[in-house]
Formats: sequence, C-alpha cells, structure tokens
Amino acid sequence: MKKFLSLILIIVIIVGAYFLFIVVPKQQILKGWHVEVTTDVLNLRDTPEPWGVKLGEVKKGQVYEVLEMNLEDSKFFWYRIKIKRNKKGWIANPRVTLDYLKDNNNPEDIAPPSIKIFDNEYKVNKIEDIDYKHLEVRDDKGIESITHIVYHEYKPKEDIDQYWIVYTAIDISGKKTSRTQSIEFEKRPSKSQVVDFELRK
Repeated sequence: MKKFLSLILIIVIIVGAYFLFIVVPKQQILKGWHVEVTTDVLNLRDTPEPWGVKLGEVKKGQVYEVLEMNLEDSKFFWYRIKIKRNKKGWIANPRVTLDYLKDNNNPEDIAPPSIKIFDNEYKVNKIEDIDYKHLEVRDDKGIESITHIVYHEYKPKEDIDQYWIVYTAIDISGKKTSRTQSIEFEKRPSKSQVVDFELRK
C-alpha cells in the first residue's frame, strides 16, 4: 500500500512539474508575441546577421517568445527570441516567402503577405478555371484579397508563345506581394482576356 501511495505521489509530482514548467509557460508565450518554427532546423545567432556567431539551433514546431525585431536586413526579418531564462538569440525569416517562421500576435503589421507556389507551371483547361488551390497565401494579420492577371508573351522571331500569370495578395493593412508563374491552357484564351506581356508594369 505504501509503495502504491508513493508511486501515486511521484506521478502527481511529475505531472504537476510538467504543467508548471512546460504547459503554463507555453500558454503564457502563446498569449503574447511569439514565433513558431516552420522549417526543419533554423540557426540561432548572437546578432541579426547571417554571419553572426551560431549559438545553437531551433527546430520545427517549437514556439518562442519574441523580445524584439530587426528590419535592417533587406533579405530577412530577424527576431530576437528567448530560449531559456538566460539564453536569447536571433533567428531569421525570409522577407519574400516567410517560410521559416510563423509570426503570431505581432504588435505591428510589419511583414507583407507571402505567396508560395507549389508547381513550376500551372495547367488549366480554360482561363475561367483559374483558382488559387495550388497556392499557399499567408499573412500574420490576415489576407484582404488575392487577384491575378494573365499575360501573353508572343515573339514569333524568337519562337516564344507563352502565358504568364501574376498573383497579387493584399493584407488587411494594404501591404501587397506579387508572384509570377507560367500557365498553360488547353483552350487558348481570347486576346480580350489577357494582357500583352510588353505592357506589364
């Protein structure tokens, strides 16, 4: 009986410790500004620069409190995160794709939306069949709209007869991102349904 009670006491202590040191702190982090790692492995550095000293690594699925953000790098957003009580460091997220980290509860809508394209070429029967199911469009504050324009590039001397589709995503604060992809039609669109490639902005 004493062994059974001792075992129960040990289990209660372990479960209590788990909630006290793991669950409760994580819930507190989730209420504030935090990032979730969405790539397999990401380097933790001592400065917000690709050549900063490597302090360790963070892995996919892990969640960290954000202490501050650095916007000086033209290619990456850098986040200073808290790993442990006395361990902090910088991790990066590409400005174009935002596919290393998911930024949550950011007090500022700093980042534009991201558009991830899963196929090199998009194939549809006709222009009316275009949809966005083959895309992943994300933004930390929410997407207001996503639109597209189809361009026709025709240069007979160079043997070019190609269609391009340009997607534009706009977030709720008006920031936008555009991505381009080649598109192939089984039924060619009419001239009125596309824009001359030379007229693109």
